[in-house]
Amino acid sequence: MIGTKTITAMKGLSGELLDNYQKELREAFLKSDDGLKVSLNLSVVPSKVAAGGLDVDATISFTAERIKEKREKNGIVEAQGEMFR
Repeated sequence: MIGTKTITAMKGLSGELLDNYQKELREAFLKSDDGLKVSLNLSVVPSKVAAGGLDVDATISFTAERIKEKREKNGIVEAQGEMFR
């Protein structure tokens, strides 16, 4: 059952990730043209180490740089002979 200890762990892990990536988040925001999206995912599963307990995982995800590149070649014509005779 998810209770106070689990919620506290979820808050703590999320906070640790935000604290650890504070500089990178700031830099990514300053580089962005249209803001920054940050995803925090929390997973609560039955514990692998404590019978009847829960394991909590927290993951942070954001894009530091947006890269968009397009390359194009147009109008390429190659004369091709018959493949089969």
